[in-house]
Amino acid sequence: MATATAAPSPIDDYEVLGPAWIGKPTEHHLFESKKFVLLFGWLDAQVKYVEKYAQVYRSKGYTAIVTVGTSHDWDIIWKYKTQFEEFDSLIAYLNEHGLLEAYGSNHGPSLFGQHPKLVIHSFSNGGMSKIQRLVTALHAKGQQLKRAHIILDSSPGKATVVSWSGYVAALVQNPILKSITYGGAYLIGCLCAVVFDMKKHPISQGIPYIVSEKNENGNIRGPRLFLYSEADDVIQFTDVKDHIETTRAEGIVVEEKMFTTSAHVKHAVDFKEEYWNIKNMTVPVTATPTPIDEYEVLGPAWIGKPAEHHLFESKKFVLLFGWLDAQVKYVEKYAQVYRSKGYTAIVTVCTSHDWGIVWNHKTQFEEFDSLIAYLNEHGLLEAYGSHHGPSLFGQHPKLVIHSFSNGGMSKIQRLVTALHAKGQQLKRAHIILDSSPGRPTVASWSGFMSASVQNPILKSIAYSCAYSVATLGSVVFDFKKYPISQGVPYIVSEKNENGNIRGPRLFLYSEADNVVQFTDVKDHVETTRAEGIVVEEKMFTTSAHVKHAVDFKEEYLNVVDAFLGKHYS
Repeated sequence: MATATAAPSPIDDYEVLGPAWIGKPTEHHLFESKKFVLLFGWLDAQVKYVEKYAQVYRSKGYTAIVTVGTSHDWDIIWKYKTQFEEFDSLIAYLNEHGLLEAYGSNHGPSLFGQHPKLVIHSFSNGGMSKIQRLVTALHAKGQQLKRAHIILDSSPGKATVVSWSGYVAALVQNPILKSITYGGAYLIGCLCAVVFDMKKHPISQGIPYIVSEKNENGNIRGPRLFLYSEADDVIQFTDVKDHIETTRAEGIVVEEKMFTTSAHVKHAVDFKEEYWNIKNMTVPVTATPTPIDEYEVLGPAWIGKPAEHHLFESKKFVLLFGWLDAQVKYVEKYAQVYRSKGYTAIVTVCTSHDWGIVWNHKTQFEEFDSLIAYLNEHGLLEAYGSHHGPSLFGQHPKLVIHSFSNGGMSKIQRLVTALHAKGQQLKRAHIILDSSPGRPTVASWSGFMSASVQNPILKSIAYSCAYSVATLGSVVFDFKKYPISQGVPYIVSEKNENGNIRGPRLFLYSEADNVVQFTDVKDHVETTRAEGIVVEEKMFTTSAHVKHAVDFKEEYLNVVDAFLGKHYS
C-alpha cells in the first residue's frame, strides 16, 4: 500500500475524498447516519493498517473517515505554511454531515437525537500533526469541529533526541542492529538539537492542539482518553504522563490507560480485547461545561433535579461552587447528597478564565445570562438592596450556597457582581464554606502548587521550588490585586458595593490543610463575626485541602445537616 498523500490510494468499499477515505457502516445501526469517527493515522502509515481500526468502528454503526499524517504534513508545519486547499473537499463533507459549527461556538456534546456523535481517534505524533493541519484549515474558514470523544493512541510525545532515536530504531527488528541504529540516531539527534530550534519541530507545534482547548488557530474539544505504554521506545510514557497533567490542569476531562509491554501503536495488537473494552465507545462526554448524566447544561452551570421525591422538591436549591479548575465529576458527588435530600443542584466550577477576569478587573458578565435567567425564574433573586428574611418553605425557595476553596469564592464573586450589574441579588441563604477563604501568601501558593505531588521527598522539593518562585513573584506582583484578595470580602462581609451573598456562614477547615492555612480561616471567621453575621465553624484535624468530606464523611454531613436546620430567625 502506498504512503498516504493528498490524493490517497483507493481501498475497497471506501470513497476517496481529498486526503481521506470514507467508509460507511458495515452493520445496520439505528443511528448509522449519526455516528462518525475521524481516524488520524501515524506518520506515513500504510492505510491498510489504520483501516483495521476503521473496521471495528464501522461494525458498530460508525461512518469512518480515515486520514494519515505524512512527511508532507510535517514539511508544511515546519515551514509555517498555510496550505489548506487539499482539505476543501473533506471540509465540505464534514459540513454537509453536520460535524462542523462556527468557530467559537460552545454547543453541548454530540448526542443521539441532537447532532451527529463524533469520535476522534488519533495515532502517534503523525496523527496529531494531521489534526493540527485540519483544525487550522477549519479555523481559516471560521469553522471548528463539533465536540467529540477524543482517543489518543501513543501520543503526544516530545521532540527530544531520545524519542527521535527510538523512532528511527523502531524500524529495525534485529536486536544488535537496533542498538547500533539507536546509537547512530542518538548522535545525529544530538547534533541536530544544536542546529535546529526544537520548538519549531512539528511535534512541538502539534502538542498544544492535543493538550489544550485554548489555541488561537483552532481546537479539538472534548474528553480525552490517553492510551500509552511503558514499553514504548518512540513515545516515552513519562512524556505522555506530563501531557496528561497539563490537559487536566486546564479542566479537560481525562481518562488514561497505561499498558506494560506493548510497543509503539501496538496496544490494540498485543491487548486487543482490553484495548477495545476500555473504550467501548463510552468515554465520558464533555462540553463547556462538561455534561453529566441527568443534568442540564446552562451557561457556566449544570442543573440536576432532585433524585428523590420530596414534598418541597421545587422549593429547595443548592448552588455549589467548585474549586479552581475542578473536574466536575468530583464536585457532583456533593450534588448527589443534596439531590437525595430533595434539592435541585446548580453546580458551577471556577476556572483559570475566572481568575484572569478577576485579576484584570474585567466586567465580562454575559456568560452568566442564562444562569441568572434560571435563578430569576425559580424565585431565587430579588432587587438589589432588599432585606427580606431567610428562604423558608411556604415563603420563597430555600437556598443553600456551598463553596469550595478559593476558586469557589472567586466564582461567587463573579456571579454576585454580574447580578449587581443587573440590579439584582441572591435571596438570603445558608452559606457553607469548605476550605476557604485563605490568603495569597507565599506559603499558601507553595502548598497549592505542591498539593498534587504524592511522594514526600518530591513534595518537599516541589514546595521549596514553588516557595522560591512565589517569593520572587511577591516582589513583582501586587498581591492586593490577586483574585484571592479580591474575593475574600465577598465571603466575610455583606457590605460590598458590587454585590453580596447574605446569610449565616458555616466554615469547614482543617489544621492539616497545606493550601489554605487554618490560622487564615480563623482570622476570616473573626472578621465575619465582627460584622454581626451568624457564624458556625468546624475544624478538622487531619484532612487535607477539600478532603474533609472524604476523610470524615459522616461527621461532615452531620455538621452540614445541623447547620441547615438552624438560623431561620
